Amino acid sequence: MKATALAILLIATTAGGLAAAYPMAAAIACPSCLGFKKASGQVYAEDGMAPQQQAAVLQTIAMARDHLRQFYGTTESVPEIFVCGDDNCYRKIGGGKSRGMALLNLALFLSPKGMTVTIASHEMSHIELHTRI
Repeated sequence: MKATALAILLIATTAGGLAAAYPMAAAIACPSCLGFKKASGQVYAEDGMAPQQQAAVLQTIAMARDHLRQFYGTTESVPEIFVCGDDNCYRKIGGGKSRGMALLNLALFLSPKGMTVTIASHEMSHIELHTRI
């Protein structure tokens, strides 16, 4: 019984430490734990984002994907995409002054200032190139 309790405590402590040290990885593992909700497909928007903001996010992401397809011909990457509605959200996931961040070929994180077709397609291109390599 003590061994089980100790194992659970160790796992919980390790998970909490990893989430604090690597908030982007924590967002991928548990979007709702970091305040995101699924907007559509692989796109997650900050919880509380107004419906019209979410619609704009989805339109921007669709246009960025079109730009990526125009450049590469086809796309192979399918990253999770996380969009913050305010700077506090972006800081919470490890963002600083950047407008967007790509995590390997796994995920894309966009700040409110990064919610443009140019920034989204730029970050998606990092992910696509990483997938292809």
